[in-house]
Amino acid sequence: VLEMGSGGSTIFFADAAGEVVSFETNYTWYKTMQKRVGTSVSLYNPKSLEQLERLLRGSDKFDILLLDNDDFKRTEVASLILPLAAPKAIFISDNYYLPDNIVREFTVPTDWKHHDFNDKHWHGCGTRISTRGF
Repeated sequence: VLEMGSGGSTIFFADAAGEVVSFETNYTWYKTMQKRVGTSVSLYNPKSLEQLERLLRGSDKFDILLLDNDDFKRTEVASLILPLAAPKAIFISDNYYLPDNIVREFTVPTDWKHHDFNDKHWHGCGTRISTRGF
């Protein structure tokens, strides 16, 4: 699992998938998460989009990619992580409808199917789950 933004999903996926590579841009939250995750989580705190790009360089392909970061523009982060998706993959974008992030306008290649969960009764601004190869 490749995760941009850590939290409850980090702990869930560490148990469910066995290995998580997580990038948390909020330093205070990064320090909190360091205390909460086990050895199956590789947690990083990139200070810039350029540093994130360097850390991602040479990465393996991932079956699950999760986009839920706060500090970098999500469209730019999505452009960095989408090429790291395995041929059969799930791409989850939480709060994808936030005006500042506008991930809804990010063009995911046409070989992905989108499943949007937008309900005014749910917290947040929508979750988009895109799948490829299923």
